[in-house]
Amino acid sequence: MARVVERQSRSDEERDKDSRQNTYERPNWLDIPDNVIETFDDMGFALKWVRISVRGEEDTKNIGVRLNEGWEFVTEEECPDMARNFKGLDAGRLSGCIIRGDVALAKMPHELREERIHRTAERTRILNEAVNNSLMRDNDSRAPITNASKSRARTGKAAHFDS
Repeated sequence: MARVVERQSRSDEERDKDSRQNTYERPNWLDIPDNVIETFDDMGFALKWVRISVRGEEDTKNIGVRLNEGWEFVTEEECPDMARNFKGLDAGRLSGCIIRGDVALAKMPHELREERIHRTAERTRILNEAVNNSLMRDNDSRAPITNASKSRARTGKAAHFDS
């Protein structure tokens, strides 16, 4: 004898429609995986991409500037996760580095990076003071100059445009 099983339909309350996200994010091949960032952070390094070529020619000036700032290129041995599926250079001073198109992954010790950021901010402050002092030096009571400017720098937020 055939066994009859009574089926019950699921109601909207029982079914969790929001459990799956149906969003698609286009993969960015310059994204550095979180585990790689954490690994280098634990070793005391910050990571960034450095431009190594422009229009197919090696950008020796930018490479030299970054090396003088204290950035070192990350090798495939240091980060095999990011070396997968990408072919690096076989010869030259960038051989064995993690390269994506015209940029290479570089690392810098946190202390050096923080010092560099502080030094740059101090230099910017000094230059702004010099400009303001030069502006106020030429001040005349017949045509007074007032400096009510405020400068702000925002980072990490996307631009929003009103439609």
